[in-house]
Amino acid sequence: MDKVKPEVKPKVKPKVKVASKSHHNIIQITSPKMKIKMRQYCALIAECISAVVTVTAILITIGCAYININERISGEMTFLAGHKLVYIESGSMEPAIKTGAVIIIRKAKFEDVENGDIITFETPEGYVTHRLVGEDAEARKNGAEAFLITKGDANSIDDIERLDPEDIRGVVVKIF
Repeated sequence: MDKVKPEVKPKVKPKVKVASKSHHNIIQITSPKMKIKMRQYCALIAECISAVVTVTAILITIGCAYININERISGEMTFLAGHKLVYIESGSMEPAIKTGAVIIIRKAKFEDVENGDIITFETPEGYVTHRLVGEDAEARKNGAEAFLITKGDANSIDDIERLDPEDIRGVVVKIF
């Protein structure tokens, strides 16, 4: 018996034109099948990008919710990579920091700050951002825990309450 060989079709290369405009090469696909494949490929890339953006947005939302809940439960500031965004609610630091501004504070302790720095510290009423202006030498000499003097730039007098160095939470590094 004679074997019948199936007819072999030669492979056809897709029709591609390379048009040159100045120093850039532009590829024009002229094969209808290749155009369909390119559209499918572009659609797949768009879907992947959309998925990455969606997942990123969800993770950011979950992170923000976690930080917010953690702060409300613990009463402590939660820092992300040693920094925190803080919204300014009053004008006590104007003109340096305007009401409604957002600041970035870097987690800091007493040893990390010096006179003139704008710091965020904890009080019984909440968190305050004022300038560190000095030390109450007499209070420190008498062994008082709270001896730091702070002042809002817009205030005419120093803060009445002295600050315990342990209450410092951070130092302002950026104002928006």
